[in-house]
Amino acid sequence: VNLGFDGIVGGCGTYIEIEGKEIFHNTLSKKLQQEVISDLQKFHIDGVLEGKDCSAFRHDYWMPVVKNIFTENGSFKARTQCFWEEDFSFDKMALWFDGSSDMESFRKKYEPQFDFILRDPTFYEVVPKGISKATGIRYVCDELGMDMEQSIAFGDSANDVSMLQCTGTSVAMGGGNPILFDLVDHVTDPVMEDGIANALKYL
Repeated sequence: VNLGFDGIVGGCGTYIEIEGKEIFHNTLSKKLQQEVISDLQKFHIDGVLEGKDCSAFRHDYWMPVVKNIFTENGSFKARTQCFWEEDFSFDKMALWFDGSSDMESFRKKYEPQFDFILRDPTFYEVVPKGISKATGIRYVCDELGMDMEQSIAFGDSANDVSMLQCTGTSVAMGGGNPILFDLVDHVTDPVMEDGIANALKYL
């Protein structure tokens, strides 16, 4: 189904496409990627390394959420997943951990290079410093010669805070993370109850 989108800001702002053309892609050096993978194994951290072409998993993934993501990705016709040992490239990380993991040491080592967004008690979204959904939206507005006041953001989780605070109008999805509700101009219905459509009508 063609939903009519003329562009995307993906990977928490690490990748931007307008009318099928890549206009921005923040890449990590191969050396840094290899070091990160080595340390994720060393500190026994599970997760998904997300890139433009595939989502990469440990062969021995064990966290229930990661198992579900792996199964869901595997149901797509396109090849959307690979393993850490393969030749691939990633831009950001979704990391899950438990009592067997040393997330504290990993975070301490990489905080100079990445922002760690706590999404729940055992899950960090990890994005390169200076990159976010907000920077992605600003980049698109600049590219289109559009004032930020004309932009509208819809969000439902902690990684949407910067985006919701930078756009002209901000909307939180009902059923999303409650921390957003006091930060936005409008709270709409849950996404599966036509929340986006209802908010657009309201606006």
